[in-house]
Amino acid sequence: MPPLVDEGAGVAAAVRRGPRLSPPTSGGKSQTSRSEFDRQEDDIHLVTLCVTELSDREENEKHFPIIYGIAVNVNTAEIYRVSLPDRGLEEELHAVGALPGGPMISI
Repeated sequence: MPPLVDEGAGVAAAVRRGPRLSPPTSGGKSQTSRSEFDRQEDDIHLVTLCVTELSDREENEKHFPIIYGIAVNVNTAEIYRVSLPDRGLEEELHAVGALPGGPMISI
């Protein structure tokens, strides 16, 4: 199987070029993103990670997060509240699976 990422490409490109999921899901994108971190030659220190498939509940055929608005400081194990903008995902990240060949975005 050919590599999912060209040499020197970033994680956003890896997600975009990753295997197509049918239908694309945020959980699948999370898994693809995490696996691409492992494939990188350079050390990457992940500061923020949203594990969407592990925090999912379904209500009337719509998906909702179980846990939201919290974060953990990995150095101190402190759990604290965070406020998230009420505008949803950034459009570039939300559409990352639908932009094959699109321009590289900075995360």
